[in-house]
Amino acid sequence: MKKERLTAWSQINSSEVERPRGWAARSVLELGATRSAHGRQLSCRAHHPSYPSPYYRDSYTMLDVTFVPEVSIVGADASSLASLEEGSSALTLECRADGNPSPYVWWTRDGQVIATNGAKLIRAPITRNDSGIYGCQARNSLGTSDSVKIEVDVKFPPRVTWVGPDTVVEANLFSEVTLECKAEGNPSPSYQWYHNPNLSSMSGHLDDGYPISSTPQLLLHNVSYTQHGRYTCIATNHIGLEERSHQSEAVTLNVLGPPVGADTSAAHAWSGAEGRVQASVCADPPPRRAAWLWGSLRLDVPSHIGRYKTLEPTNINGCYRYTLLITYEYEYVGRTCLCATR
Repeated sequence: MKKERLTAWSQINSSEVERPRGWAARSVLELGATRSAHGRQLSCRAHHPSYPSPYYRDSYTMLDVTFVPEVSIVGADASSLASLEEGSSALTLECRADGNPSPYVWWTRDGQVIATNGAKLIRAPITRNDSGIYGCQARNSLGTSDSVKIEVDVKFPPRVTWVGPDTVVEANLFSEVTLECKAEGNPSPSYQWYHNPNLSSMSGHLDDGYPISSTPQLLLHNVSYTQHGRYTCIATNHIGLEERSHQSEAVTLNVLGPPVGADTSAAHAWSGAEGRVQASVCADPPPRRAAWLWGSLRLDVPSHIGRYKTLEPTNINGCYRYTLLITYEYEYVGRTCLCATR
């Protein structure tokens, strides 16, 4: 280490009273007491021809500068703090205090003193409850340091905590319905609603439905039979580069009202072949009775008269498809209609 030569403020040489031929030298050095000077070694060198070669002697002393503590936090780099995830990450911080006399160190979270392993703060594994503003301070007999603070923000994947208003919701035809989804997560999750009109499908996969909204509340105006079925909420967030998601339980919407339809289709057949006429009616509860009307002929469902046969309806997404089978003896073009009552 390179030595620095200091200049004395004053030096006095005086003879001793009892020994006039003896001389006493007194050198005074003044230094500012700074934090950086603590622990430095000073040497005073006296030169005299009576000393053995090289004709000087050194005397040493150590500077002991007292000062109020200063603190810093070790282990709080931005990259490690940004990637803290509940259950899989650990946090180790150290409150490093520089003070003389030796200081006492403590930690706080959101302004409250917390128990730690001395100057070290260890959370392994870390949980969402460990999030907060952490500060460290130190104190000695001269005073207390300023508080150094950092924010710990623990990430965790989303979880749907509530969906409703119930698992089964009944609404009248042409009314208004509001479904709501609530989820927790950090970062705050986004929402996606899916609609699966097929009540018979219970697999719960997203492929069974299609997205209809990206808001926590799903507002359905002027409800129709096509909107009956299962509604599922998906909450999603991103932790680092990974997408995390959680799917809610399904809410079943039953639309209640009178039969609406009938939607018919054209049918063609040749002599000796079988013609198939179909019509769809939407209703909830299902129609109790249905009949095909053709001129003066009425054929209830299901029944069979001559070359006319009606089949049991098929449930398709809350609507009911009725089928009339006609065996043609000659080419025929005509009109039929379906009457359904609940």
